[in-house]
Amino acid sequence: MGTYFERFDVLVTVVSQVAPFSLAQEYPMVVAGQEMSTYIEWMRSCSRITVTGCPALSLPAGFTRAGLPVGIQLVGPYRGERRLLEIALAFEEMLGTATLGPPVLPVLPVLARDVPPSKN
Repeated sequence: MGTYFERFDVLVTVVSQVAPFSLAQEYPMVVAGQEMSTYIEWMRSCSRITVTGCPALSLPAGFTRAGLPVGIQLVGPYRGERRLLEIALAFEEMLGTATLGPPVLPVLPVLARDVPPSKN
């Protein structure tokens, strides 16, 4: 990662590889045609960044056509938290997502009995 940040101030990537999914689903079983065997496996875009020790944050980036939220992940160089926050603010202002809410959808009650128990 160090050589990357010699040329660029920030790495912009996805927060997760899939749009939000049903509470009834423990995790996506397939991402981009690849089977996922564990919960952690589908979150590689976040977990791989975490082990670098580089500061990272996620920002809202908009909504899918179905009105579900999606985000971007910004990653800065080691000990580059201040610059990362400055860049994040610029992205937030440029995208206009700081005050943007999702489309108004009908409110449906979610009851604990409707969510299957965890397999753990």
